[in-house]
Amino acid sequence: MATERRGRGEGLLKNLLEFVACLADEARTSRLPVRGLGVGVPGAVEEHTGRIGPDIQNIPEFANVPLRSVLQECTGLRVMVDNDVNALCLAEWTFGQAKGLRHVAMIAVGTGVGGGLILNGSLVRGASGYAGEIGHITVEMDGRPCFCGSRGCVKAYASGPDIVAQVRSFSRRGPLPSGPS
Repeated sequence: MATERRGRGEGLLKNLLEFVACLADEARTSRLPVRGLGVGVPGAVEEHTGRIGPDIQNIPEFANVPLRSVLQECTGLRVMVDNDVNALCLAEWTFGQAKGLRHVAMIAVGTGVGGGLILNGSLVRGASGYAGEIGHITVEMDGRPCFCGSRGCVKAYASGPDIVAQVRSFSRRGPLPSGPS
């Protein structure tokens, strides 16, 4: 589905609602019950309200949007909104390879470098919702700039877009030296 970008997330929200409606139609056609809706987004999410934090790098139109209440109102479903890697970690712990474990650590590399952490059977969120997140740990004090305003973050070296940027930078400098065959 193409992503429309308008001010304050209206185009993205419209796309999301259309996508959810399509999924609900498919479920009805297949006679599958729909019990709720789960959404994972990058960045911090207020656990109790489902409001997305101000630092959602990849979808800035959703910054500070109370996504849980908007989706509940539009769909009538029970809705959970959480950080994408927290949601991934919980899903793996509930249904996947980590099922039955008391402690789980997950690292997900994509447009950023995220982390999820389950200790003693509970998701750890931390004081500001970033427990388990490793993308903004400094690995080089005067390193590459990061969107967060810091320098030398893991994300600035290991995320997909940053790896591509580094390769492009190296390719502009000429061929890489060849090693031993």
